[in-house]
Amino acid sequence: MDGEYQQPGEVLSGGKDLNDAGQDGAGGKGSWNSKRFLKSLLVAILFTAVVAVGALVMSRGEKPDLSYNTLDYDVTVQANGDMRIKQRIDVRLLARENQDGDEKPWRQLFQRYTLNEDKLTGISDISVKDVTAGREYGETGPITPSDVSDTPNWDGQWANKWYLARVNGIDLLPYHYEQGKSGCEKFDSNCQVELGWNIPEVKADEHRVFEVSMTFHGVVTAHADVASFQWEPFGRSNETSIGRVNGTVHLPQGVTESNSKAWLHFSGTSQTSRDKDGTLHFTAFEVVPYQHLDVVSTFDVDMTHDVVRRDPNPAGNAIATSEDYQEATARKEAQEHSRSRLVYATTVILIGIIISLVLIRLAFSSYKASQYQGGTIYRRDPPDLSPAAAGAINDVISDASSGRSGQMAATMLSLASKGAISIYPGPVSDYQGDGVVAQTGGLVAKLGSMIGKKQDDKTSTVAINPVCSQARPSLNLSPSEDAALCILEAAAAQLGDGVNVFDLKQMSKVLQEDPSNSENLMVHFNNSVDAEVQPLHATRNRVGRNLLAGITLLLCIFFVIMLAVVGKNLYGLYMTIIPIMSAVFSIRYGRTLVLTPQGQQWAGQVEGLKRYMLDFSEFADRGTQDLVLWGRYLVYAAAFGISDKVMQQLAQAYPQITDRDWLDSNANGSLIYQAYHSSSSPGGWSRNGFGDQAGLSPTSSMPTSFAYGFDDLGSQLTASFADIQHTISATYTSGSSGGSFSGGGFSGSSGGSGGGSFGGR
Repeated sequence: MDGEYQQPGEVLSGGKDLNDAGQDGAGGKGSWNSKRFLKSLLVAILFTAVVAVGALVMSRGEKPDLSYNTLDYDVTVQANGDMRIKQRIDVRLLARENQDGDEKPWRQLFQRYTLNEDKLTGISDISVKDVTAGREYGETGPITPSDVSDTPNWDGQWANKWYLARVNGIDLLPYHYEQGKSGCEKFDSNCQVELGWNIPEVKADEHRVFEVSMTFHGVVTAHADVASFQWEPFGRSNETSIGRVNGTVHLPQGVTESNSKAWLHFSGTSQTSRDKDGTLHFTAFEVVPYQHLDVVSTFDVDMTHDVVRRDPNPAGNAIATSEDYQEATARKEAQEHSRSRLVYATTVILIGIIISLVLIRLAFSSYKASQYQGGTIYRRDPPDLSPAAAGAINDVISDASSGRSGQMAATMLSLASKGAISIYPGPVSDYQGDGVVAQTGGLVAKLGSMIGKKQDDKTSTVAINPVCSQARPSLNLSPSEDAALCILEAAAAQLGDGVNVFDLKQMSKVLQEDPSNSENLMVHFNNSVDAEVQPLHATRNRVGRNLLAGITLLLCIFFVIMLAVVGKNLYGLYMTIIPIMSAVFSIRYGRTLVLTPQGQQWAGQVEGLKRYMLDFSEFADRGTQDLVLWGRYLVYAAAFGISDKVMQQLAQAYPQITDRDWLDSNANGSLIYQAYHSSSSPGGWSRNGFGDQAGLSPTSSMPTSFAYGFDDLGSQLTASFADIQHTISATYTSGSSGGSFSGGGFSGSSGGSGGGSFGGR
């Protein structure tokens, strides 16, 4: 063959059809590599997952000491104008410290409400249950808030009890509801009552569930035409965050959907609905401090009786007009805001999809450009390239590139195949005695006696043969081979006393003693390899793909971080998940270094030899020529990172090479002899690799073996999806719902009955 390409359809060495090689081998590769695709996809998914987790953690920020995970209301509006309220509270208590830095346990939880003769005249019928502990609390008197943390015997005397008190500055005074009496000296905005419950001392608890029931008196007003109420479970003074609020409001018996109206005031994301019997349902997501929620309703006044607060004037139209105006105004603003958000989000998503398609296309096209596109071929002769240069070409087209370590290992083996050096398994101490190390030939003689001994496979012994100093030009070394030999000669020189036999552990040690010179030697080798590769004009860089992918990735991560800071982390993920995955996939799957037309020719030589070596045992007309070439084949096998597979192919084709007696008689001194004689089985060299074991930095660790290649998320999701649905619906929803309690809440007025605020001590 003499290095010529074989034409498809020709038969080489005993009947193997060249077109039978398939597309996973030397030629005809396209842009698809299933193994690389799956790995790249997995990396993209894992990276995106890490970004998602980071965004979730960041959005949570610094948690408040106390917050409500959920707050569920079941409320019944009674015919006499009172309201029976049942709460189920899931509280989160985090560890905290006092001013001295000492741990401060939790002892008390409370809710405060404002009494007002026009909205709420009193509170009674209290019950508190610790659902987590399964304990009903009893009633007790209030304790001054400042004394809570210092009171001794808390669990024994005060825990598992509730109290209802009037707030008087920083003190709490006893309070009991009497019909017709407020329990305050006068009704004003400062007349507050506190419902509290003393819990057993606890340092932290992620989920503590309580059921609290009470009756609000004087909530409903009976007008001439309708009965009305505005209930505010928590108002603008509330400082406690709430993950989700669910509420069901049952109107008096006889009230239906047709004879009642209702509205929800809440500026955040919410959902509303109602049943045929007029029952109201609402959900509010992610309540932040100082955010209020009000339920406003009017219904047939005939469905009430004995209401304390009565108004002889009609009020139905006025209330409906006011609510409709507030709703229409709020929805118009929300519509404009939602449309801008939707346009913005749609634009971002479309741009992301376009960029993603471009990145994916570039990934496949760049990978295709890095692969050999010629027909399936076999090549018997080694490439017209040095082993290091051939390794560099292989690194472009191979998913298992060997890098500088493979190039160095192949070059060292090439020196051995050319007779410049000899390589033997184990440390030099195994070959000492009787003067055998004085002559490199003695090493070969000694090798046979070493069989059966336990050898150190972490190093190898190198002998620099006399030809290197006596007839170096006859070796016909490439620049990279000469540079590698210089490294060995430098180590020998530092060992001194004319030593030309040493093991690689010794070499590593002495080179570390002069790191500057060692670094220069390694740089010289790398530059020599580059000098051999560059004139080939085999490759070019496609940096645009990585640049676009990198910019896309950075912008997406920045976008996610910015939204996470304001608590909208999931929105950032929704809009950027596709471009993030595409960017990572493109970086992982695509190739920056691709082949030029000249590179395709060099790749053909590399792939042709690789295919020939990997399929060698299938050829029927193998002859002496092939066995002679196998010394060089092992060199290029190391450069391609397929030494173990190639050695198995040779052993299958020539079983005699596993016979040490045959090796002694027929291959003494060759690279095949050194490879197979040093192991009890073919391919037995360790897979540590020249560079893989110790790295390439001579200042830190020189190689010791040349045997290269021989061997609440659910809650956040619910809230965010609800917000997305709300945003989309708001783009085409305008005007008022007419009191149908549909379309979610709106940022209406506050100040309803209760004005609740929550806290703990």
